[in-house]
Amino acid sequence: MMIFGVIRLLICVLFVALVCSNGYDGLDRKPVRLSSIDLVKMVPEPLTAIIDAHLSDNLYCIDGLVKCRTDKLEHLARQCIFDLIKTKLSEELTTHLKLYINYLLDERQLLKESNDAIIVKTLDTVQQNVVVLSGLLAFLYDHKAEITELMDTYLLLSDITTVYHRSSSKENFVEALKAKSYEPSETIPTAGVHRRLFEKYDNNFSPFTLTYYYIHQKFWMTPKTLKWKQLMESTTDAAELVKQKVAVGISELTFKQWYDQVIVASTDSVEVFRFYTQVSDAVTNIILDATTVIIGGFIQLLRLLASNVGLSPSQIREHVASAFYKVKDLSKAAATFVRYSSDYYHLIRPIEELENPFNVLKYALAIGLTKPNRLTPERMWPMAANLEKKANNILQIHSDPSEKRTVTDILDDMQKASVHTQAVIKIIKPVEL
Repeated sequence: MMIFGVIRLLICVLFVALVCSNGYDGLDRKPVRLSSIDLVKMVPEPLTAIIDAHLSDNLYCIDGLVKCRTDKLEHLARQCIFDLIKTKLSEELTTHLKLYINYLLDERQLLKESNDAIIVKTLDTVQQNVVVLSGLLAFLYDHKAEITELMDTYLLLSDITTVYHRSSSKENFVEALKAKSYEPSETIPTAGVHRRLFEKYDNNFSPFTLTYYYIHQKFWMTPKTLKWKQLMESTTDAAELVKQKVAVGISELTFKQWYDQVIVASTDSVEVFRFYTQVSDAVTNIILDATTVIIGGFIQLLRLLASNVGLSPSQIREHVASAFYKVKDLSKAAATFVRYSSDYYHLIRPIEELENPFNVLKYALAIGLTKPNRLTPERMWPMAANLEKKANNILQIHSDPSEKRTVTDILDDMQKASVHTQAVIKIIKPVEL
């Protein structure tokens, strides 16, 4: 029996790896060590009997889940139990969330309601109950559970007021609900059942979801963050810069039209996650563009200062110091974005793609910290050459010897690139629920 369980496990792991590698590309997984997970605390009360029966049938732990806490389980058995719990959690939550949808499809409660305020109040209640599942979904995602269907249902219900307002008609909204629900049945909940449904949620799921919410806080799983709503609603120059970068390749529609029609009310988790990473890629490219401008400017500045014999040592030091602070500010902004990506946003690509540019910035910072008596024209030529060598094949800096730029021109361009980048990082600061 154990052998068959192992085979099922291997097939399941392979399937999940294939599924998750497609729709959620560019996102990181940060699982905690399996040995540190309390399997008992993972399971809400309604699932305990189901889990215990399965464990007994498969001889993993015939005395049930609580006994597993004290028994010394082999790693493979513990992994099997853990995978079973993940699967059951995903199935149970999907079923539970679809009960909300079935209630909303009840024509006696919603479709014939003429008061928009009452409809919105109902939708708000559902949304508030569902959005706190973000920590749990992040936990399941980190541990490679197959959650695509669950995520689709979660995105609909945790952002349902937006979906309703963006629907062209009530009928259009109902179609969106039906697409994520069971086939119509004769057991659509009545108002009384709806009240008991919320009571069931509070009694059986609230303590469980709050455990994940407070211990495993992952606000990146909320629709506000996944759809970058704060950023997209902003009209600042920094926000517009990001939107321009994301809009590359979007034809015929303005970016706002595209966002409103494709993303803002989307309940397709693959589409939403793709957009989520597109924005992070856009910010990464903005940082890379700024790095190219600032490092290229620094190289030009060093050569210009080295060739201008009319400058005093103090003037040379002052200009190099000005460039140094532009490099320093950009380095801080880039480091902040990498920290956001790692600690808050679960993003991989910014961390990977900015690693080598970081090394170039560090080298430029080292030049800026050079002792004043070493900033002579003779020494600045090799400094510029070494910095350019470091930057080649990373930033694709192409200097034009015939281009006539003054020290002021170079420092102004570096300043603009630095300021723009800092403004972008400020506007994508993580927000909580």
